[in-house]
Amino acid sequence: MGRGERVRKTSTPTPVSSACFVNNLSASASDVDEVSMSAIKELFSQTNARLTAGLQKLETDLGESINLCHSKIDEFMELLKAQKCLIEQQGKVIEEQHSQIVKLNKRVSELEVRTENQEQYSRANSLEIYGVPETKNEDPVRIVVEICRKLGVQINETAIDACHRLGKQTNRTSAGIIVKFVRRLDKESILTKKRVFRNLSTSQIGMKVDYPIFINQSLSPNRRILFAKAKELNRELKWKFLWVDKAGRIKMRKHEKASVQVISTPSDLDNLKKFIVNKESLKRQSDLSISGRGEDSTLVRDDSTPVNSVTPH
Repeated sequence: MGRGERVRKTSTPTPVSSACFVNNLSASASDVDEVSMSAIKELFSQTNARLTAGLQKLETDLGESINLCHSKIDEFMELLKAQKCLIEQQGKVIEEQHSQIVKLNKRVSELEVRTENQEQYSRANSLEIYGVPETKNEDPVRIVVEICRKLGVQINETAIDACHRLGKQTNRTSAGIIVKFVRRLDKESILTKKRVFRNLSTSQIGMKVDYPIFINQSLSPNRRILFAKAKELNRELKWKFLWVDKAGRIKMRKHEKASVQVISTPSDLDNLKKFIVNKESLKRQSDLSISGRGEDSTLVRDDSTPVNSVTPH
């Protein structure tokens, strides 16, 4: 055999068995699995640790938040209790003040009525005369004496305490005359005569013009306003009588046999109107009820009377 052949024999690689290769490959895969599992376990452990730490922190923060909320709720409840107590105290104060206001209003009303009565009493000897034209350089005292003479009341200038013209009113052609007598009897005598002598006029006291003369009780400004309102209500209710008595009190009466209503304040007018309206409403309801029951129904009479009523004169 030649040298070339020997060389070729010696350079040919030795074949590796397949069993050996599989074993080596299995060993490598086993090593990789062990490394991967170790890494996964480490990662899981770290994740678990972080989650545990996060949960613990979350639990701690949540607990602190809940405790803070409880503390705030306790503070709020204490504040509500304090405010409720304050509101109750203020409510009591308001009730007391309201009661005092009611009492004070009642007292003020009583004082106003008393003052008004005193002012009206100061006019007890006074009369107001309207319809006499004003002339230049006139003497109101002489005019009053002449009117009294015409009425049949004999007085002189010494019976008159004060006499002068009033301010001119828009609804009258001339200013009225107010006269205060020394004696109340003289004033009352003139009013009595005037009720008999109804057609007194200016021509009967020596004037060229012929105007009717009106003689009235002298009313205070508030009493005069109240009388005007009473006149409106009297017209609205269609009552028959409205007058001012000798003491200056305003009185109303539906008819001759009805009770007399004394009007001292605007509230008396309001109460009277409410009473009449309610009474008429009850009467209508009673009439409807009676008409529904038939002719054999028994009538019920309402004999109630409003406040401030007096027996008819």
